[in-house]
Amino acid sequence: MSAAARRRAARLLVALALVLVAAPLAGRRGLLLVTVNGNSMAPALAHGDRVLVVRCRRGLRPGSVVVGQAPGDWDEPPPLFVKRLLDRPLPRGTHWVQGDGPSSADSRAWGPVPEDALIGRVLCRLRHGTVRFVQRPPGPPALPTAAWINKPDDERAAAH
Repeated sequence: MSAAARRRAARLLVALALVLVAAPLAGRRGLLLVTVNGNSMAPALAHGDRVLVVRCRRGLRPGSVVVGQAPGDWDEPPPLFVKRLLDRPLPRGTHWVQGDGPSSADSRAWGPVPEDALIGRVLCRLRHGTVRFVQRPPGPPALPTAAWINKPDDERAAAH
């Protein structure tokens, strides 16, 4: 067996072990499996990636990738967002969340997000039988482009 095949087999075993361990604990420990919708977190996360989320609101650190409920008035449960938590001086009980990509609907449009809107922290990404722990990007997220800022709200919401 080649070295590449051994690495693929090892990654598959790690993914399988993670799923086998996480599945029974999901209800008791508060783990969620969330599918990423959109490319606002590229390159760290891509559209269609599945992420394992541990439910927590306190003790989140800047650079963590978090899942939360999108702010706004919703007739049904609000959609979830997957964004990076940034270190900004804010009022107590609020957080600044931002996508890694320039065309992301995030705190640049919504403002600070209340702590109770956050659901938890992304533990790892599951993609094609591999497990990859989500890390901080090499630099700060890009600022929104003028084209994104000038889009109507419904187009911006569809872009994230």
